Amino acid sequence: MELDKLRKLTEKDIAKEIVKLREKLVRLQAEVAMHQAKNFRALRLARHDLARLLTIQNEQAIIREVNHE
Repeated sequence: MELDKLRKLTEKDIAKEIVKLREKLVRLQAEVAMHQAKNFRALRLARHDLARLLTIQNEQAIIREVNHE
């Protein structure tokens, strides 16, 4: 995912994407555990995308907190 596009998402959209990625991670981890995974890189990319989204979510929370004070 591109960082510029992610930063333009609303809070609700980011939360939805985080839920989707967590579900995807569980599925990919299960595939790896059962030796059915064909693409190990997808697991790594999903973790990186989740980290990006969580970082953006935290940045937005900090900005909201600073602006309200």
